[in-house]
Amino acid sequence: MIKLTGPTSEDKVPIRLVRWLLNRLEAAGNRLFAADDQRAAEHGWQIIPGRHGLSHRYRDPRFAMFASCARCAGNGATDGWPCPACQATGRLTRPPPARTPARCPGGGEP
Repeated sequence: MIKLTGPTSEDKVPIRLVRWLLNRLEAAGNRLFAADDQRAAEHGWQIIPGRHGLSHRYRDPRFAMFASCARCAGNGATDGWPCPACQATGRLTRPPPARTPARCPGGGEP
């Protein structure tokens, strides 16, 4: 195994070479996922790159609006009956966060 630490290690890989290789991997990943990233951006999804650009995860931020129903503990039923609070889905939808109007630095309207 090649060690990246230890200044006296004989088989130490120069850090510059490692950085260069990681940058090349990231660039290849960006090219590989370009179409998927564009589609995700059009839908307003979050793009989470990983593994030095060789994997991307996509997440719809609207999923953050869901919360487990406290009344039925997310089961969708209480005492064998459909939960009325969540309509037997086991989850509730939180309201989206309030948007604050954009303000200009001078205090005026945009």
